[in-house]
Amino acid sequence: MWILRVLGATLLTLYLAELGNGEPSPAVDLSSFPFVSLTTSQCAPPSGVAATEVWRDKRGQYRAHSAGGGPVHSEEPSPTDACQGNRPAAVPASEAMVQTLPGGPIYKVKQFVMSLFYKDTPIDHEEPQFPMDLLQYEDEVVLRFNWTSARDEAAFVGAAETLVLDVWNVRRDGDGDEANYGDVRLPRRRLRDFLRLLPKSMRKPSRWHEHVEDVQLAVLSTLRRSRDMVAPRRGFFEDFGTLDEITQWLSSHPSIAVSSIGSSGEGREIISASVGTGRKHIVITAGMVAREWASISALLYALDSLTTDRELLRKYTLHFVPVVNPDGYVFSWEEDRLWRKNRQTTAVGICSGLAVERSINWTETATTTTPCSEEYAGKGPLDALEARHVASFIDSTGAAAAIDISSYSQQVAYSHNSVDPKEFATRIQLATERDYEVIEEPWTGGVDSFQVRLPDIDHQGFLVAKKRIGELGSQVENIVRVILDLHSN
Repeated sequence: MWILRVLGATLLTLYLAELGNGEPSPAVDLSSFPFVSLTTSQCAPPSGVAATEVWRDKRGQYRAHSAGGGPVHSEEPSPTDACQGNRPAAVPASEAMVQTLPGGPIYKVKQFVMSLFYKDTPIDHEEPQFPMDLLQYEDEVVLRFNWTSARDEAAFVGAAETLVLDVWNVRRDGDGDEANYGDVRLPRRRLRDFLRLLPKSMRKPSRWHEHVEDVQLAVLSTLRRSRDMVAPRRGFFEDFGTLDEITQWLSSHPSIAVSSIGSSGEGREIISASVGTGRKHIVITAGMVAREWASISALLYALDSLTTDRELLRKYTLHFVPVVNPDGYVFSWEEDRLWRKNRQTTAVGICSGLAVERSINWTETATTTTPCSEEYAGKGPLDALEARHVASFIDSTGAAAAIDISSYSQQVAYSHNSVDPKEFATRIQLATERDYEVIEEPWTGGVDSFQVRLPDIDHQGFLVAKKRIGELGSQVENIVRVILDLHSN
């Protein structure tokens, strides 16, 4: 009993110490970690103010600390002080030398608790149990900013592009005060830089909040340990599948005809799985965005369910392309769980990849020209190799419609002149028992196009728990059935 009392008192002391003084964590020399990608902002702080860092104390409050030991500016920074037009420059870890990372007592307690569950600390162990370095997500958070005007949306997107941040979601055309928003992933230490670039009205605490509080733990919850990667799986839909596992499952399915629609930039086959013998062809895709593991698994779940509907398969031939972006998908398993693009080279050697989904629906006004941006889709339509293969495949099948499964905003977008939006929305809501919003968006393809954007069930963005595969798969199946019914004549 006395051991428990001592342990409890120690933990309480550590907690109060960090809560009370709010001191930032000690600096850590990252020169020995060559895999860490560090950036330094070229933005100057407001005039007369020392460089500052922002972190969150244990009350959940964001606090500022003067790096030079001087007082912290108490007023909101003026937009005129923001580094308009400047972009952060990537620097090697050996040049950065010192970067502030969590290293205080609460962080150590967190690492200790993680080690109890995972047998080792996934960051510091010499032989990590996970296939990627988790340090890259340390102290990262996803913030959600709400807006009510196109001006605020443009400011949000522009600020994220200036700082080369990862925008997870931009939801527009929603109904209600909080229906239009943007989610951005960033280290907490860069929060101040981001806020400086936004209009004063968007900096108010009422306009933004934490959507994913701990990206590192959310990433960890979706991974398999390295030793489990070679162990037999108990059930295909009990976990997310690697590219090899998906290919093997499709090839062994008795009702599915597997073929290749082309090769990726790194030489991997882009697999199509076809079912049915009907005269009307429909193409259904997923996995354009590499990190959307849940969308891929949900599509495969729907495919498996639809193979048993003989009447449906006499009317239609369904072509499923579950992993449009195989290179990016493999990279998201082996190197960076949150990788978005493919692995195609760009004009900037250190910035690889094109956004495949934006390459298919490429518009000059909506596409960034910055190769290092997560939104970069190339210099013109179908610059991404995988996008060209998909477009060619749709044309070759003579498909009546194309459906893409994506994440995450609980919307169904369409470009189909004969659709009655209200009736379409009602049918989808009845089929899924969820309030999917139906919106119209133009599509550059020559066929009727739909994009199903799955809901953010656990408020974890792309990092959906594997236990949700069946639930999301059923929703995809029901929405696909509604869309097929629209093309039954």
